[in-house]
Amino acid sequence: MRRKTTIVPLFSNGTEFTLWMERNCARCYKAPHLPRHDGNDYYDNGATFTKCYCAVHRDIDRQVIGQMEISLRSADIVANYSCPYRQEHWPRFGRKDPLPMPLFEAAGVEV
Repeated sequence: MRRKTTIVPLFSNGTEFTLWMERNCARCYKAPHLPRHDGNDYYDNGATFTKCYCAVHRDIDRQVIGQMEISLRSADIVANYSCPYRQEHWPRFGRKDPLPMPLFEAAGVEV
């Protein structure tokens, strides 16, 4: 099955593009970003952007660089004020119980 695509421009100008990206993609953890640094310059260490995990952001980037055909789903999402798939916080997982230390307990060592 072929995905539905469109060639309609997502944004009419650069200001609209910047506002939408700042309002949605800049807050989302799935968007590509530079890794945190330890005080040194990013480019001196050869740091690169992380992988993009969002299909909407990927389609926007592709259209900006000239590939006009994008998915219809991404065009519908960008037509809204905010992205319904934006996730501002990393997913949290429950804590696991610590594993027992039978070797240390058998030897009489307190952990």
